[in-house]
Amino acid sequence: MAKPSRKRPVTQASIAKEAGVSVSAVSLALRAHPSIPVATRRRIEAIARKQGYQQDAQLSKLMSYLRSASRGRTRPVVAYVNQFEKPAMHRFGGPPEATWKGLCDRADQLGYKIEEFWMGDRCMSWKRLRQVLEARGIGGIIFDTIIDRDIDFPMDSFVGVMLNQTRVGQRLHTVGCNIAFTGFKILNQLRRAGLKRIGYLHRSGGRPGARFGYPQAFSAFRQEVPPADRLPMLNVSDPHHVNPVLLAHYVQEWKPDFVLSDYVIDESTCAEAARTAGRTFMWAYIDYLGSMSGYAGIDQKRSTVGFMGMDILDAHLRRNETGVPAFQKTLTVEGTWMPGRNCPVEVDPEHGVTPAMGGDSQDTVTART
Repeated sequence: MAKPSRKRPVTQASIAKEAGVSVSAVSLALRAHPSIPVATRRRIEAIARKQGYQQDAQLSKLMSYLRSASRGRTRPVVAYVNQFEKPAMHRFGGPPEATWKGLCDRADQLGYKIEEFWMGDRCMSWKRLRQVLEARGIGGIIFDTIIDRDIDFPMDSFVGVMLNQTRVGQRLHTVGCNIAFTGFKILNQLRRAGLKRIGYLHRSGGRPGARFGYPQAFSAFRQEVPPADRLPMLNVSDPHHVNPVLLAHYVQEWKPDFVLSDYVIDESTCAEAARTAGRTFMWAYIDYLGSMSGYAGIDQKRSTVGFMGMDILDAHLRRNETGVPAFQKTLTVEGTWMPGRNCPVEVDPEHGVTPAMGGDSQDTVTART
């Protein structure tokens, strides 16, 4: 009785034979190595698909480790593309630093080195960035904080992940804070905990989350409360400071129990505003950070965003999944309430509310210094 024939496995050698190249060239092409011309790589990839080639994930991981070890354990580099207004904004406090720390911590755990590229440098352009990354053999890119501009960068031989984006021209995998939903949820939890009249101090023209996510959360929240408790949003034009007199006028006229602030306001400013207004109120910062220990605020989990972004990039680098993905992954991190001395109110984390997020005809009070 004849034995059934077994289908011979497709190997890199069979692909190399049909493509008319060396086995090492096939190996490099299937790993999207920049030393292989794009046209050649695509031809090899097409032959591999036709033959039904499948990579062994465990073997690929082992070979990657062995190649790294043979180079003296040189850590692979990931590009951090910074589009902040200043080159080091992500290093000097605030939400950007928290994201940066989470990214670096996870990169270090996974064995990567992060190298920064600032797009505000007059010598840097998207074309120049591509040339540098290809010359250096850097295949993974983290794009952080895209402020009202598109990415004009060809991703065909790269793996990219977006952090905290607001507007992009390419559909890349994305990780960000779920600012609007988190804000809406916690405002409802605070109201449920007894703070009936809630106001919002808004910094006009701030970073993207402040311009869009936070006001959207407050707008959706206002739709859920009785008209008598719908306080307007106080718009302040000063990008850095809150005038206690302006805050006092808002408190005196609208009598809030609690004010959520887009500014990092200190106790002395609120105390002065309370004395002038003749009434006390609680307050909290909408983007709580670890350096604010003891104060109340909403922890938007910025470090988790950086951590998860690096995780996603690593997974796709290991699978050699370059280019714009056919299906975009969008992961949003939900924040939590942190009580403190300026607002010691505890909330029920199990209380969930589904926001309308449609946006009402929101009332605002604009204050200019």
